[in-house]
Amino acid sequence: MAAALAPGDVAVRLGLAQIAYLRNDLALAEKIVAETEATGGAGSLEHARILLARAGLALERGRYREAEAGLRTGLAQLEQRLGPSNRQLVPALRNLARCLRFAGEHAASIEIAARAVAISEAGHGAESATTAQLLGTLATAKAESGYFSEAQRLYHRLLEIETKVLGAEHPQVAADLFSLANLEQVLGDFAGSIAHARRSLAIREAAEGRETARTGPLYSMLGRVHAMNGELARGLELATLAVEIGRRTAGAGHPRTVFALSDLGEVLILSGQPERARTVLTDSLAGMEKLFGRDSVRTAQAAYNLGLAERAAGRHDEALQWFQRAERSWRNSFGAQYPLLAEALAGVGASLVGLGRPGEALEPALESASIRRRAQTSVALTASEREALIYATVDRDGLTLALDLAAGGRLAEAEVRLVWDALIRDRASVLDTMARRMRLARSGAGAPALLDEVARLKKELAQTALLGDPKQYAARTAELRETLAAAERRLAELSPGLDARDVGETVGWDGVARALPADAALVAYARTPRNYVAFVLGPQGGGPWAVGLGPASRIDALAAAWRRQLEVERQSRGRNARRNEASLRAAGAALRRAIWDPLASRVAGAAGVRIVPDGAIQMVNLDALPQGSNRYLLEAAAPFAVLTAERDLAQSPKRFRRRGRLVALGDPALDAEAAAAVARCGPAPEFSLGRLPAAAREAGSAAAQWKAAGGEAAVMTGPQASESAVKAAAPGARVLHVAAHGYYLAPECRLPNEAALAASPLLRSGLVLAGGPRAGAEDGLLTAEEISGMNLDALELSVLSGCETAMGQHQDGEGMLGLRRAFRAAGAGWLVSSLWPVEDAAARDWMREFYRGLLNAALPPERAARAASLAQLRRRRAAGLSTHPFHWAAFQAAQ
Repeated sequence: MAAALAPGDVAVRLGLAQIAYLRNDLALAEKIVAETEATGGAGSLEHARILLARAGLALERGRYREAEAGLRTGLAQLEQRLGPSNRQLVPALRNLARCLRFAGEHAASIEIAARAVAISEAGHGAESATTAQLLGTLATAKAESGYFSEAQRLYHRLLEIETKVLGAEHPQVAADLFSLANLEQVLGDFAGSIAHARRSLAIREAAEGRETARTGPLYSMLGRVHAMNGELARGLELATLAVEIGRRTAGAGHPRTVFALSDLGEVLILSGQPERARTVLTDSLAGMEKLFGRDSVRTAQAAYNLGLAERAAGRHDEALQWFQRAERSWRNSFGAQYPLLAEALAGVGASLVGLGRPGEALEPALESASIRRRAQTSVALTASEREALIYATVDRDGLTLALDLAAGGRLAEAEVRLVWDALIRDRASVLDTMARRMRLARSGAGAPALLDEVARLKKELAQTALLGDPKQYAARTAELRETLAAAERRLAELSPGLDARDVGETVGWDGVARALPADAALVAYARTPRNYVAFVLGPQGGGPWAVGLGPASRIDALAAAWRRQLEVERQSRGRNARRNEASLRAAGAALRRAIWDPLASRVAGAAGVRIVPDGAIQMVNLDALPQGSNRYLLEAAAPFAVLTAERDLAQSPKRFRRRGRLVALGDPALDAEAAAAVARCGPAPEFSLGRLPAAAREAGSAAAQWKAAGGEAAVMTGPQASESAVKAAAPGARVLHVAAHGYYLAPECRLPNEAALAASPLLRSGLVLAGGPRAGAEDGLLTAEEISGMNLDALELSVLSGCETAMGQHQDGEGMLGLRRAFRAAGAGWLVSSLWPVEDAAARDWMREFYRGLLNAALPPERAARAASLAQLRRRRAAGLSTHPFHWAAFQAAQ
């Protein structure tokens, strides 16, 4: 037997093994370690290090049980000689945490990783490279266990440390960028995921070459994300390459290759090739079962993917079995709130529907919706606003399925209540969470400086996206979004007293039903990719009912046809008035029959109807739909009041007190560059934004009416009606009245800066005010993005007397992302805004009637808005003018 090596010689040989490992030569590394072990002294400190090295190589080979045994033995020997808190234990603890995670023992992995972090922080420092690496291990275990928000926060923290300590091109930075990209894909942030994965890949390829064991997983993930983002050909190309790299560098049975097969299977499903996907996923499942065991959580992912393939091929019985297998595994391993469990349950429900068993599908669909809602709330508490809104679009299959079942009209009353409860808790939940989070953050230490930074970044982002050079803006907007997100995450940490349990227990159906006045009715619309459904609670407690309204495509088309007739009247400039109104009434009657007539009998006798719109119905004023031969619902139906979400009924509304300070702005002196930047989406190529002389008179009239009622008022026009003036005056005002151009940059405009706008939808809407070079940093474009960061808690009423100020980009679950959403997120109360372009003089007349009702008749805002529209309609009818709704129904009050 060879003599034992000296400690120094063992260290040298293990160092050589490490070099071989880094060069991807696992066979040489294993040979060196085996030779070293044969001459190492058993039971010595050096022997413990040899055991740990051998176990680490077994870990790389995917032999997890062998690796775990070696790691635990070697770690125990180290602890015996060095003590339980010695920082030399850290590498072994990290590998053990990784091993346990790979083996599917996530709770144990988190515990070991957290211990390693604590030892490293004490021994190496909180901002050392070693601590950052361990934070990555902990973050990955958290992410795979469903603690998405905690993992995201850890990744951003550790990348900040690593970039500072190691440099932006270090391999460890590449590894953690890859992990962050994986998490961003789960959270639905495909743009962020692709960007971070590409950065990681560039670092890896610069150091190791293009096709190596470590670049393979990056190609695999990029393939999956590109496919999810709709780039199917590119996704298939990358996913196929990843499998080839895995087979060539690690072998067909290696975990990297098996996972790459799973990703390829997902891409094939998305590409409409379920049979090929089934073959690939069957091979992946076999490999995972061999590596991890049949009941492993990792094997569950392959089972779930096979369920997707079978469902896509129409084999619902087989799909159901795979989804149920994944459900059991995830539930047993992680408990009932694991986010991926929501996907498996939605798959179970959809398969049951496919098998003709819809009665059994509702329970898994509703459980899926509940799990997803809690995960969404957790993310909204800690993420940036953009990240939270993106995640709100992910994995809505459970709620969508439940709503489609309700649209079928076969649910019992108790089941309708359950589905509506799920919808109520989900609707606009990110909006509410972010608003509450912001209000609490303002009281935290350091909040003023952070709030100023967030406001500055939002302004700079808006200027870069809207006014920047299209050839250069892309990189700068991406950089600004990342910096803004980091500031918003830091701000979230200043929100004491708000946690997932607090926000998760939001008002549901019972609370809404109790809050609805006995003589009122509630109608809540919901759109799914397939259907529209309306939930109705009648006066005196009638209902609840779920009324299917038909295919979503049909109702969207009817709403679009109706709005086209509004545009015809706008462009006609008074010509063909009778024919235009007849065409509008015909289109409106078809829309009314689809979205209102099926509900009318259920709300009969109500003193008022609260409306929660969704989808294309958000762009429709129900008052403007025709009734009978020459009337409109404004004259024939009970008064409507628009709500953002049903929960608004049960939350204490801001009482409009008709006192305090009113700030009115009118006819701003527009900066030519800013006005031109947002006029590109105008109704005609020659469209431009000009001055609004009647708007100045409108602002003065609103102020005069307010002062006559005993309030204080300030009027700003021309150069004084500036963006900076609004930002300074609005936070302390009771009422804000803005008579100025609004804008909405629709996605179909195909603007040069479309990529920046697509990533930040709240930049698409705003107000055009005075600004320009003489206004300092303000350009005159007050975007919804900027408004959402303001403190408008004192503002009880906002009146936006401009074109299309109610418009925005629709997002499932959150509604219209535009000015209305921004004012609400900032804490403001009632908002009066317009659904289509308004004529200068007509807007002035409508507003005069609105304030008369609000102040002289003491009507609440929604009744004052109705009275103003009714007065304008009757005046036009009495004068023999066209009663086309374009002239009187643009404005709407919403809570």
